[in-house]
Amino acid sequence: MATQGTVMAEGSMATQFMQSRAQGSKPAGFAYFHFRLLRGAICAWHSTMLLIALMGELLDMAMSHLGTGMAFMPWAHGYRVHGSESIVVACATIALLIRGTLCAVSWSRSSAGLYLRIAPALVLVGHMCATVAFSYAVFSGRQGYVVLVSLQVFAASILSGLSLRQSLYVNAASLVALALAALMLGVPMTMAVPIIYAILLCCVMSGVAASALERSSHALYDEHNRISDLAVLDGLTGLKNRHAFNTHLPEVWQVARQERRTLTLLLVDVDYFKAYNDTRGHVAGDQALRAIARAIGDVAYRPTDFVARYGGDEIAVVLLDATADSVIKLTSRMHAAVSRLGLTLQDNDPGRRVTLSTGVAHLRPEALHGEEASTYLMALQMADQALYAAKRAGRNRFALLTEAAGPGVAGVYEPERLLQIA
Repeated sequence: MATQGTVMAEGSMATQFMQSRAQGSKPAGFAYFHFRLLRGAICAWHSTMLLIALMGELLDMAMSHLGTGMAFMPWAHGYRVHGSESIVVACATIALLIRGTLCAVSWSRSSAGLYLRIAPALVLVGHMCATVAFSYAVFSGRQGYVVLVSLQVFAASILSGLSLRQSLYVNAASLVALALAALMLGVPMTMAVPIIYAILLCCVMSGVAASALERSSHALYDEHNRISDLAVLDGLTGLKNRHAFNTHLPEVWQVARQERRTLTLLLVDVDYFKAYNDTRGHVAGDQALRAIARAIGDVAYRPTDFVARYGGDEIAVVLLDATADSVIKLTSRMHAAVSRLGLTLQDNDPGRRVTLSTGVAHLRPEALHGEEASTYLMALQMADQALYAAKRAGRNRFALLTEAAGPGVAGVYEPERLLQIA
């Protein structure tokens, strides 16, 4: 008999889908959540800076063409340092191209993941190049450009969608670029040190602001996850609720159909639960249902297994890529785990105990034809039919129904006898 380890095919696209569904409705991660939270500000920042840069270049070309001698960036032309003009032009061009790329990606609603992958490296290079270009203006006597360097520092921490650590790396690199530019230009210490100190102070202040922002984002992220969990969890058992099941089953049906995988649906009904409630009371009934849910969840423990409260005292389990043997063994373990709880209707009558009846639908969606192949309701109908077969056979049993068996049940099994044989 196959072990439970054969239930899932590791590494398949279907397994990856199931693992992502096992996380409930949580976001892909904090970085994604943080980006979505600040997306408007990030888009506005990149767009504004790109527009200013393009307008500056157009104005510079217009002034030069008119021969007014009032070029927008006169410090980039004819500066008395060998190669300075080519360095400024190259750095400004690289920064402009990077800004355009970040702007385009940030505005694309389907490229959040791409932005998070490319932003750290591109922001680092872009800010270093922009700082070098601005440094030539600052150290050539145009002190007003210090504001643009400070704005770059602030934007790296707040408006670029970077984490606190990534923004610290960017600002540290910008400081190094500023110091190197001063050294290459031979700027006197009395002029360079105050400017570098001012930018350093801006780095510290923006880092404090970025730290506070990240803490606030983390708090919102944790609260969002908590609310997301509450939306998909059953308050009594702690399992996924019916809404989560109704969302999950159609999606995993499509995955199984497209990838030619085997889908298994178990509908588990607690035998004599109403009688247990009437005899022991509803408080004891709630405690028993929680214990049963834990027992089933402990057997279907893999991240790719999906367990939900279907309604009342019924629990649904969804498996993908399970063999018939592994399903039989897993279901037998579920029954045995509940049996070990020793839930009896009367203390003096251990023979009348709470057990399970389970209907198992084991099928390949792509093997079905016609309308039944296009809907997940076929799995529910088969599992329900198998459940009634297990009930009619005397309870404390599970019935297996496959699409290959046609309208009949493939077999009804007694879990205790199967485990004794194993």
